[in-house]
Amino acid sequence: MGIEVECAHLVVDLPPDQRTPARHLRIYKEFGAAAIPLQMIKMHPGGISFAVERERLADVREILTRMGYRYQYTDEMVIISVISVNMREMYGVMAKIAETLLEADTEIAQLGDSHDSVLCIVPKRNAQEAIKRLRKTFNLRGASHGKEARP
Repeated sequence: MGIEVECAHLVVDLPPDQRTPARHLRIYKEFGAAAIPLQMIKMHPGGISFAVERERLADVREILTRMGYRYQYTDEMVIISVISVNMREMYGVMAKIAETLLEADTEIAQLGDSHDSVLCIVPKRNAQEAIKRLRKTFNLRGASHGKEARP
């Protein structure tokens, strides 16, 4: 468990006439051409959200503005990863993570999972307390960074 990356979280509004696969692809191609990696992409009924490394926020904002999209962003966020190799065999891991973070008054901008991990975008100011609480919830020891401790 640890902090993966310092990031910014963006939510891009897509007008109803632009909620098409071609429009989504256009956005992704623009960021690809600029060599800007997007993380934790989520498609919403009204748009998309994603995280980018903080150093690339100005570039992302410039591209979205040039493309004519309205967007909102939150800076000074981090992605916390919780590695859970047996997650698919355990009931309620994501719910327990969300519960722990919310009980610690930590805003969750986005939560996502893969076959062996959960990624949480949270404010940087809450990161160390969030990790501490998650370690306690899952009875883990270890340093605040790195992936050695697993629920």
